[in-house]
Amino acid sequence: MNDLQTARSRGGNKGALEISLAWNDPSDLDLHVQPPAGQEISFSKRASQGGVLDVDANVGTPTSPIVQHPIEHITWPVRPQPGTYSIRVIPYHMRSNGEPVPYHVTVYEDGQPVQEYNAEARTDNDRQSFNFTLPEPPADTQDQGAGQAPSPAPDQAPQAPIDGDHAPHPGTQSLPDGGSSPPPATSL
Repeated sequence: MNDLQTARSRGGNKGALEISLAWNDPSDLDLHVQPPAGQEISFSKRASQGGVLDVDANVGTPTSPIVQHPIEHITWPVRPQPGTYSIRVIPYHMRSNGEPVPYHVTVYEDGQPVQEYNAEARTDNDRQSFNFTLPEPPADTQDQGAGQAPSPAPDQAPQAPIDGDHAPHPGTQSLPDGGSSPPPATSL
């Protein structure tokens, strides 16, 4: 089963743009995505600029039990705004007995992988950042509404299924400057 199939089996929705984080360990890693404009999408703010965190894994609650092959997933049902998206992986709770936890982040456009990042988390403070640039849509699709993602009302909670819930904790909303250098990106 590939990452998209796993995300779908756990409540993830299909979208024009999808970003997944997958790993094979009971640790709780968190996927955060900062769209070109708007607020960051994460477990504490599940929707922004039409994107929704619809799968949140290994929280350790009855609605999100700890599993050995977790995945987190953010999706935009329609093509979102072009620009640079900052993708961050934040170890929320390491359960690896001091061992590094390899993970991979995959960006999909219309169900096709377009970029992949591979790294590992070593401690609760080991935060990695990656950038992905969504180009302008081809000229022949611009007049069909591409790039016009609907924005949810600011006071409206996302309606997508959520697999778990985190309690906010210090340090998850802002990262210190000069974090870890991103590993090289692999174009697929």
